[in-house]
Amino acid sequence: MNPSCLRLEAYNVICLLFVLFISTPGFPVKISTEAVEPISGRTISNVRSITISKALGTAVEEAALRINPNLDKEFFQKLKSVEPITYIKAYRIIDETSSGGEYKITLEVDVDSQSLKNKIEDFVIDNPNDDITIIFPKKSSVYITILQNPESNPIIKTLSISDIKREMSTILIGSGYRVDSEPSSDVKLETYVDIKTTESKLEETTYNTLGYVYIRAKDRKGKVVTEVSDSSYLTGTDLGDTSLEALKRAGAGAAKKLRSELDKKRESQGKAGTVEVLFTGLKNYIQYDRVDEILARSVPYININSRVFISGGTVSFFLLTKVAPEELAKTIQSVLPVDLPFKLDDTSYNKIKFRAAY
Repeated sequence: MNPSCLRLEAYNVICLLFVLFISTPGFPVKISTEAVEPISGRTISNVRSITISKALGTAVEEAALRINPNLDKEFFQKLKSVEPITYIKAYRIIDETSSGGEYKITLEVDVDSQSLKNKIEDFVIDNPNDDITIIFPKKSSVYITILQNPESNPIIKTLSISDIKREMSTILIGSGYRVDSEPSSDVKLETYVDIKTTESKLEETTYNTLGYVYIRAKDRKGKVVTEVSDSSYLTGTDLGDTSLEALKRAGAGAAKKLRSELDKKRESQGKAGTVEVLFTGLKNYIQYDRVDEILARSVPYININSRVFISGGTVSFFLLTKVAPEELAKTIQSVLPVDLPFKLDDTSYNKIKFRAAY
């Protein structure tokens, strides 16, 4: 067997180990998907890994739409900031071919629906009510902690964690962030690192390593503001050097994704406003409870600040949102089921009225 085949097999083994490590409890959604990638002079190993990643990403997006058909482009852009394998319980290769300058692969994927559902439910507007004015100052301070996965290859205990932190810091400092040594910073980064390895023996021993870095960013109050991850696959003759380099590259990749997410949040701060959504003609508490759940789970870009009950079966929901009232009204109308017959009655710059049409 030639060295490239051995490396492909090693990569498959590492990916399987990785899936086992990062999977979380939840029922799987089974998705069949395929992806095609032009070879364009690259190695088959490189093209194959890219094609698998594309197919996994497509499977995660399809599963997300099954959970909530009303998701839009902004959600999927946010979803792409996290490696798709984060939401994969397992996958099986059904078919793969290389012809006509293209590499094509077909997968059967078990998507962790509970983990993905949690991500969707967390996708509301960036600002909680008491943080509407400022999320982060223009020159935010950042505090980085590095945590090792105890199930990693034992080599991780010998690696210089400070080198990984230095790679992340370089990316953030170059974008105007200040890396502090005190945990009282504007942004706290909980950084989890993991390394999986396999060994190949031909004329000399080589090590195949997959480094994974996951970052959870929290504000001063401990609220999670974003999560990103990245991975890097490397082969080398020295296990320690190859493992460290894989983690450094994954750390730099995750830091770039984090920088992008934090910049977006900083740019959007202060643009949210409060809109009152009034429902008139509710028959009972069950109807109110259903409307409340629909707003909370099926309408993107909102946060329910408060609810006011008015006599005569009327309830006002005060929503914090960046969406124009006209667009918000259309979205709410589209997600109301037929057995909740409320029709849009009026829309103004800060109020939307729905009235029962029994």
